[in-house]
Amino acid sequence: MIYISLTTVPQRLSNWEHFKVNLDSLVNQKTNNEYKVILNIPYFYKNKEIEYEIPQELLDYQLQNNKLIINRVEEDYGPVVKLTGVLEYTQNPDDILIVLDDDQKYHEEMLEYHLKKRAQHPEDIICFRGDIPLRKVTWEDENQKFLMFRTTHRYFPVQSDCYMRIPGHWHSVGYKRSFFDEDFLSNENLSISVNDDIICSYYFLKKEIFFRCVFWDKEVDWRPVNDNGRGAWSFPIVEQLPAFEAFGEFRKQNGDHLGRTDSEAFNFISNYETIYKIK
Repeated sequence: MIYISLTTVPQRLSNWEHFKVNLDSLVNQKTNNEYKVILNIPYFYKNKEIEYEIPQELLDYQLQNNKLIINRVEEDYGPVVKLTGVLEYTQNPDDILIVLDDDQKYHEEMLEYHLKKRAQHPEDIICFRGDIPLRKVTWEDENQKFLMFRTTHRYFPVQSDCYMRIPGHWHSVGYKRSFFDEDFLSNENLSISVNDDIICSYYFLKKEIFFRCVFWDKEVDWRPVNDNGRGAWSFPIVEQLPAFEAFGEFRKQNGDHLGRTDSEAFNFISNYETIYKIK
C-alpha cells in the first residue's frame, strides 16, 4: 500500500478553507495505484496544551473521500507526528510512505513521480528539497570500495539527482516502511530535535541510508527559488498556503527553521568527513 502521511495543528484545522485545498490536492492524485491519505491528529497539542477539535467539515469530508484516514495518536511529538503516526498505523515493510506538510497544495503527479524515482533509487530516500547538498566521491583500496560525501552547492530546483544531508519534508519525502526500525519511535531518537527534518537526517545517516534529492523531468522554470520573482517552492508544490501564527511561534522559540537540536546529534549531522564502505 502507498500512504501519503501528514499532521496538522489546531490553527490549521480551524481554517477549513485553506486546509481543504491541501487535502484536495492529496486525495486527487493522478494515478492508477491504490493509496490512502493518513491525517495524524494527536488528542492534545503539546505546545499550548490544548485539545484538538476536529471540525465537522473534516468529518464530512472523510465520509465523502474514502482515501482519507483520520488517525488519532496518543503522543504529540511535534511535526514528526507525520511519521510516528503512520509508522504506528502500518507495519508492512513493503509499504511506501510519502510524508509531507499540511500548508501546501501539491502537484497531481507527485505520487507517480515519487514511484518513478523510487524505482530508480530503490535503496535511497527520495526528496525534492533540503539543506546541505552533497556530491558522492568513490574510490577503491585493496579490493574494498569506499565512498564519502563532500558538501557542494545546488540551486533549487535541482537540474540532476544529487544527495542531500537534511531532507525537506515540506516538499515531500518518500520512504519505504522497511527503512524504519522500532528505535525510530524511541524517546531517545524523537527528543534530539523539535524539527522532523533533523530527526530523520540523524537517524538515517547513522543507518547509512541516504537522501536522494531528485529533479523533475517536466520542469520548465529553472529560475532559482527565492530569486528573480520566483517563490520559495518548486515541484511538487503548486502553491504555498497562507502562513499562520504557529509557524511564527516556532521560529521565535527555536531561532530559525531548523529549531533546537541536541548538540551531539548536530555535530554528527555536520560531520562531512565520514567514510563508508560500499557493501
